[in-house]
Amino acid sequence: MDEQGLFTPKPVPQGTEALLLSLLRRRYTQVTFSAHRYAFAEHVPDDPAFPSRIADFIACDCWRSGKFALHGCEVKVSRADWLAELHHPEKALAFRPYMNYWWLVIAHPSIVHSGELPDGWGVLVKKGPRLVAVVKAPYREARPLPTDMLAALMRGVAKTAREMTARELARYHEPHGSD
Repeated sequence: MDEQGLFTPKPVPQGTEALLLSLLRRRYTQVTFSAHRYAFAEHVPDDPAFPSRIADFIACDCWRSGKFALHGCEVKVSRADWLAELHHPEKALAFRPYMNYWWLVIAHPSIVHSGELPDGWGVLVKKGPRLVAVVKAPYREARPLPTDMLAALMRGVAKTAREMTARELARYHEPHGSD
């Protein structure tokens, strides 16, 4: 493991975007005292009518203690997928100014080589049935979401919630102590 917490390159096991999104839903499904801590959405466009960019996953911390922070996530399942992201940074730049945290979510640490991670990005890696932060995303002050992006996020939250089954929610629900 290097200084960024990433591993040296090895063959990458197959992962899928659907699997990583499922693990993100699990990570951001926390219920304490019947209150959901996060509202989240998958595949959020930058505009509800004429999108030009899509964020893979956005979660909003709905607790005051979490500063109502927005977590943006870029999911990458292969080295080639990551290299394409590095060659087109404008995709992430469409969302990053509005996010307090920006995460790269990867199936295996070998997808990202040492020195490639852009400043201000955190890394979540699949380890068993969970995502583990191997590089913590730093908190940053974010600009307020423009109204069209806020509308797209709200529509995405509603759509994602409809698509999650009661069984999936029950599977993700884990007892938490009081905060």
